[in-house]
Amino acid sequence: MAPVTPYNEEDIAARPTPINPPTLKHNPKLRLHLDALAHPATTAFVKVIDTAHFLPDAINHILRHLYYPHGADNIPHVRSVTIVLREMGGVAYTTGIDLDDAHKEIHVALPYLSRYLPKDRPEDYRDDLPAPTTTTTSLTNFHREALGVLTHEAVHCYQHNLSGTAPGGLIEGIADYVRLKAGLAPPHWTKGHSHKTRGEKWDEGYAKTAWFLEWLEEDGDEKSVSKGKGRGKGAVSRLNARMGEKGRVYGDGKEFWEGLFGVGVEELWAEYVDSWKEKGDEGDENKEGEATKTCDAEAQGTPSATAAATTTKTTTTETTETTTKTTTTTTTTEELADTTSSPGRPSRAGSVPEIVELSLEEKREADGAGSGN
Repeated sequence: MAPVTPYNEEDIAARPTPINPPTLKHNPKLRLHLDALAHPATTAFVKVIDTAHFLPDAINHILRHLYYPHGADNIPHVRSVTIVLREMGGVAYTTGIDLDDAHKEIHVALPYLSRYLPKDRPEDYRDDLPAPTTTTTSLTNFHREALGVLTHEAVHCYQHNLSGTAPGGLIEGIADYVRLKAGLAPPHWTKGHSHKTRGEKWDEGYAKTAWFLEWLEEDGDEKSVSKGKGRGKGAVSRLNARMGEKGRVYGDGKEFWEGLFGVGVEELWAEYVDSWKEKGDEGDENKEGEATKTCDAEAQGTPSATAAATTTKTTTTETTETTTKTTTTTTTTEELADTTSSPGRPSRAGSVPEIVELSLEEKREADGAGSGN
């Protein structure tokens, strides 16, 4: 698969015909809903995003990194995916419609995308958002971030979730793992060699968990506690396949992780920490922290908020199935604390995004996303 390249009008002209994901038994209907045509981010999106290919390309990345070499016979059936660009808080979230969860909707916040426009956003668009993170006159940054967000959210349409019991940090980490492997990691994803950038726990979610999953794909040396026990190429694919086994739930996680890698996840995390601590020390935290301060909340969300945003419910429909089990994954994001706030403490006064930990109800009230799920 060709790597994602910056927006180029010649590329669009060379690929005018829509394509379908090559290995899906049921190709989803793909839709784009533009809720605010006059919004500058809508204009930019229509101009630079190849609407014929961006979602099929995202699905191809998902199939490549989550369903190969394991699980290709158990890919979730998705009837349709609708991208909804609208004015709302946060970054994006994914949900299934009430009557049939096989119809997915990805809602993307136009005010968030406007941060990546080359010119300052109009003052009448959500003054509580920070100033744009780029001053370039090109739409390359906008193009890349839009594709990155959409790829992350598309993963939520197709990944397994242990019947709704998987930790939120793992769910979001897998989504960002696919984004990472698709070549769409934003510049502020700086690994470094400290807990500040790599994470304190394996299930912090998003980029931090994505890097841990990437490490699981490596073979490991002879001293590795998991050498020959499941680490290596295809590890994340096996993990996703296990998450899709009928009747399996996460529980305390012991059986889940030991069944995959022969050891618990805490042992794996400790070995992972040792692997990068050998290359640096905590002394570079301040330098690395400058990069992470610009992380959007979608890339650095809190697992507690994420876990609370994953719900499972059962509804009765008049389709061929009498009962449809509906699992909704929502990713909502709080913006944005000032530079004096500590991570995890809500503050809405400043202009530099940091992690904000709120309850799901508080997030809904603040964002006004109105997902209802």
